Amino acid sequence: MLHLGFLDRSAGARRLVPRALAAGALLETANLHLGVTAFRDLPLGLPLAPAWMAILWGAFAASARPTLGWLAGRPAAAALLGALLGPLSFAAGERLGALTLGGSPALAVLAAEWAAAMAILAGPGAGARRTPSSPGRAGGTGPAPPPPTASAAASAGASAPGRGRAPAT
Repeated sequence: MLHLGFLDRSAGARRLVPRALAAGALLETANLHLGVTAFRDLPLGLPLAPAWMAILWGAFAASARPTLGWLAGRPAAAALLGALLGPLSFAAGERLGALTLGGSPALAVLAAEWAAAMAILAGPGAGARRTPSSPGRAGGTGPAPPPPTASAAASAGASAPGRGRAPAT
């Protein structure tokens, strides 16, 4: 239940999650056909990646902005992180028996895919995305407050007790 607090409920996320579901289904099915991954039980015997793989993409998209917001506007760092951690998560899935990887070339393909996916998530438009520390509705989806102006800071300092100037009477 704790992870529900990290879900992005913004309009952007409502557009991103269905796209991630579709992209995940297509990419994981392509990986299946290319021999990058293999699954024991294919759904209904069809040559499609299991639905749970696409659902993982949707879940990742729903939580990526709040948890990885620090990568916004840093596509190179995001790509490096994706290239390292994407294949690692698939290797963990293989150790758990969820899938089988097609050897070292599979890890290289997954590294390239996750580097691209993470760079896209953190790309130029990512800087405008809201973070969980933003005030507003639950989940941090409200707009961030504007930074204080110099005159507002000066007047706040002038009226605060013990700040040097006495308040005007």
